[in-house]
Amino acid sequence: MRQAYVSLESPIGNGLIFQVGRWNDLTGYEETDNWKNPNYTHSYGWSIEPTEHTGILGGYVFKESISAKFGVADTWTTGPINARALEGITLATAQPAEGRETFVSILNLVVPTNRPYLGGSAWFVSVNKGYGSITRDETYVSLGGALKTPLPAIKLGTDWDYSTHFGVNGLDTGPAMAIDLYLLCQVSKRLELNCRPEYVRGAGLGALSGAYNGAVTPLRKVFALTGTLQYDLWRNVLSRLEVRWDHEADGAESFGGNVLGRPDRRNETTLAVELTYRF
Repeated sequence: MRQAYVSLESPIGNGLIFQVGRWNDLTGYEETDNWKNPNYTHSYGWSIEPTEHTGILGGYVFKESISAKFGVADTWTTGPINARALEGITLATAQPAEGRETFVSILNLVVPTNRPYLGGSAWFVSVNKGYGSITRDETYVSLGGALKTPLPAIKLGTDWDYSTHFGVNGLDTGPAMAIDLYLLCQVSKRLELNCRPEYVRGAGLGALSGAYNGAVTPLRKVFALTGTLQYDLWRNVLSRLEVRWDHEADGAESFGGNVLGRPDRRNETTLAVELTYRF
């Protein structure tokens, strides 16, 4: 169960809202549920972001165009319900780190819908700080949003993610950064074309490509391009055809291979078909 929380509303000003329990992370352009995103596969930026928290979250709407949330949680990212932050070198020796809570925040800015051209565009800035890896605190920053264009059928999105200590399987692999761009085109009532170019940089990111072998792997700079054709075959059914290309720009081989930890290619191409029924 990824979310289980109680919502409380206090009649202060425009209304101060609290969430107590387990809730999705505040930030990022993409959702954990991929059917809510423009593309079937997740971006590298999503892989850097935290996903869920257990704690208390407060939110306030200052005006129609400005809102903010701030929370205190037990964990920096997903884990068992009520799991606390851990300290220690390995999972076997890690002990609960009382007083090492995670702090999360986000500021949302929305252009009023009555503004010409850019009306309805939305932007956010988010900062998380807490025990992200097993060994030390992690600071995570994200900037992004969605831009309405003069052409109603075309939308643009962007997301920049940065983490000071990206952790993989309990190892601190150093900083990581990802830039994602989104181009969404509504061709017809049923047909939609979505494109996502992205760039990711950071030590140890080979773990995200399946090349992890217990040590820091050489995947450090990657370009990726994803194209998704979405067609509504039936009501409540989401159908997609997607092609994705990943390229290792550091000269190392970080994809493929028949033995775990021994990649043999600099490029990887993925073809995916998705059918999702929503009810």
